[in-house]
Amino acid sequence: MGALWVHVIDDAVVDLSGIPVTVSGQAGKPTEPSGMARWDPLGPHGYTVALENLTPDLAKIYDPPAAMSEDVTVVSGEITYVQFVLTRRGKLKVIVKEEAPGTKLFENATVTIECNGVQDSKPTDVNGLADFETRSPGSYKVTAVLAAADAKKYKCSLPQPVRQLAPNGDETVTILVPQPLYRLKLKLGEIDALFTPVTGAAKPWTDPGVRERLQALGYLYTPLDHPSIATAGAGPSTVEGHAHACWDYYKEVHNLVDDVAAVTRLKDEAAGNVIAASFPTSGQVFAESQLPADGAFAAIRIPGGYATTKSPVTGLNAGDHYCNNSTASVVPANYQFQIGYRRNEIEDRVREKNASLGK
Repeated sequence: MGALWVHVIDDAVVDLSGIPVTVSGQAGKPTEPSGMARWDPLGPHGYTVALENLTPDLAKIYDPPAAMSEDVTVVSGEITYVQFVLTRRGKLKVIVKEEAPGTKLFENATVTIECNGVQDSKPTDVNGLADFETRSPGSYKVTAVLAAADAKKYKCSLPQPVRQLAPNGDETVTILVPQPLYRLKLKLGEIDALFTPVTGAAKPWTDPGVRERLQALGYLYTPLDHPSIATAGAGPSTVEGHAHACWDYYKEVHNLVDDVAAVTRLKDEAAGNVIAASFPTSGQVFAESQLPADGAFAAIRIPGGYATTKSPVTGLNAGDHYCNNSTASVVPANYQFQIGYRRNEIEDRVREKNASLGK
């Protein structure tokens, strides 16, 4: 007679008891505390030795060997030894959180792990945790897809390093989601709508909408509530104030005689020249303004208030020479700017009197 000893251990060479073993033609038995299951004595001939499928509890702890059975021959007077090695499983958890102090934990993110081409996915809980419990040792690729609500603000696109799970290991993979970067999509509104509508007055220079546009385009620098805007100067001049003078100049620049055509031209110029890819030349009117391309810049016209600058030599305000026959007009002290004044202060005064410039 011979004997058959079956030894079941784990990858750390620890004896495993209670593992069910079968031998063909014989009654099966579990391993002893020594890890052995013995059939001694046993008749001399061929046998198939096999491990039974692991119970659910054991399957959470161990992976079965690649070969669950082995054919052996028992010889008289000898002990035939067979060994099965079970591999301990490791614990694997994944946390998805924001990469910042006081971090946000991402709930309902879908975490996927992949090892040897086999994938498994789980959602994260309220603590941002996906617990995959015990897993076979190996190299794991870990990815995460954020819940739809979070994906609107955050982008989880950073590649995660492959993690190695050792037998009996305990790995926690932390996926750090960068803080959100906000990208604004801007749309340029209708520039002409910022101004007071043109009423079609018989004398266009008296129309508030015309004056506002002339000022925004740099033709009229006098504050809109300045008395010289609409007051005729002394002497024989037929110009009815600065607005009238600037209107005549506008038509001259654009080589226009008809007031109606000039008003149409003025509205087109306001729509195309306030914001433009470059500064226009004299009399040039661009197509309707568009936002510049990504990474490009646009020129924005910001008119000044230089027409009310007072000359320290003549004592006259700018515009008095043309509109007031070179005599001093009666101007409130608020507008007595001197050459050398800070231009931004003058511009602020002008914008205060033209609401469209503050839009």
